[in-house]
Amino acid sequence: MDVFTASGVFKHFVAFNVLAACGSFSDAVAKAEGRPLEWLYLQPEHAVARMWPSAEYVARNEDEWGRAWDEGRAMDPPDEGAPRNGRPFVDFSRYMVIGVSRGHGYSGCHGLYVRDIVERASFIEVQFVHRQPEDEVSKPGQGVGQMCTAMGVFLTRWVRVPKSGKPVRFVGG
Repeated sequence: MDVFTASGVFKHFVAFNVLAACGSFSDAVAKAEGRPLEWLYLQPEHAVARMWPSAEYVARNEDEWGRAWDEGRAMDPPDEGAPRNGRPFVDFSRYMVIGVSRGHGYSGCHGLYVRDIVERASFIEVQFVHRQPEDEVSKPGQGVGQMCTAMGVFLTRWVRVPKSGKPVRFVGG
């Protein structure tokens, strides 16, 4: 969630008006904002149950992709005998893979998703959200919080983006 303080809003207001008055607003915004990249969630080639450690991943070729995928611990033994262990095929001449993992959650109120991927001047920024249940839910006497289903949730997301040699930065929590 974005939070703007009064001073933060004021700074943005002043910057906007200064840039607009100088006639260079569109160039400055393009440089500051970057270019959103098209991306696609990757789904396993067949049903797999794998859990990855809490980490961020970048794979620019098949070997790196294989190593990243193999860091996931198979929770279902038949997964190990399947072709490529369920790992989605990626054309690395055109694309690369970016992954975010936060291990697993213990309820349906846990979640992980990629919000946006932006190409900046010198890096690619991956914006992600890791949703966790409110701490107050488990405290007695606090009233009604949120209801969460009791279930194991794997918190890993893999996305395919256009190939780039720029470093990748992950922003989120």
